[in-house]
Amino acid sequence: MDQNQIEQKVASIRRSIQFLTVTGLTCLVIGVFSFISGILSSRQTSIDGAMAAFAFLMIAAIILFVLSYMRTTQYKRIIKNEVLKSCLEKHFDNVNYKAEAGFSREEIASTELVSMGNRFHSNDYLSAYCDGVYFERSDVLVQDHRSSGKSSYTVTLFRGRWMKWEFNKNFHGVLQIRGNSSLGFRSRKPFKWASSLPNMEKLTFENPEFNKQFTCYASDSEDAYYLITPHFMEKLMKLTDDFDCPVYYEFLQGYLHIAIYNDKDAFEPKVMGFDLQGYQKEIDEDCALLHQVVEILKLDDDHFKAREEN
Repeated sequence: MDQNQIEQKVASIRRSIQFLTVTGLTCLVIGVFSFISGILSSRQTSIDGAMAAFAFLMIAAIILFVLSYMRTTQYKRIIKNEVLKSCLEKHFDNVNYKAEAGFSREEIASTELVSMGNRFHSNDYLSAYCDGVYFERSDVLVQDHRSSGKSSYTVTLFRGRWMKWEFNKNFHGVLQIRGNSSLGFRSRKPFKWASSLPNMEKLTFENPEFNKQFTCYASDSEDAYYLITPHFMEKLMKLTDDFDCPVYYEFLQGYLHIAIYNDKDAFEPKVMGFDLQGYQKEIDEDCALLHQVVEILKLDDDHFKAREEN
């Protein structure tokens, strides 16, 4: 579909979503009034009629809300398949995008960058080549739902973008660079009884600003000091400032993981007030951020591995 066809299709679905939602809410409100009038009535026939109307309107409201949800799902699927995918293909090579797929819980847990809680969700999976560098990204949500007597609450442990980049330097072991934030526990390693990672020690560097901004742990301090040069520290600080939110980095098994805790779900189109050009601009800006990662960290420089292999 071309842009005009997409706009017409999206507008049509959005109108139907609005109609179904408003009609469902109307049925809900009228049903509640019917229920209240039935309770206040002293005549049995009025009570029976009000309860029957209440039941009918509640069923109608539920059906309308389900239809609205189905249309919303269809609406998002069209935008992601037609608009989002074309934007991604404009920026990257060998694009593999799956809206409903994501990183597995096991893969995120294996990094031990965040505490895993008891609820996990990941979607909007993308793998591609950005400026010649292979990467994967997905939205990740990690929560812990807790109950205490009659009350229950949910704590969000991580919500944001998770990137996994092929790294251009050989690194043995594990190195975590955890962004410090106002919530201090995020800078500490998550406690785990049976860790799959080797033992790590806390490191400090000669750059006081870097030490203030990050807390670092490594299983091989010699390799870590070789990797985190003064120049590379400046790059990480620059990149983190651009993200403008807590960020965790980890070098593990030939990959650089970047976990961006921005408390957002990327690529999700608005239902009401949707602007196609505005959405495309948001996607372009998100893609530009990925290009920026490659540029700032020089991930496309293969000379590092070439020199090491020689």
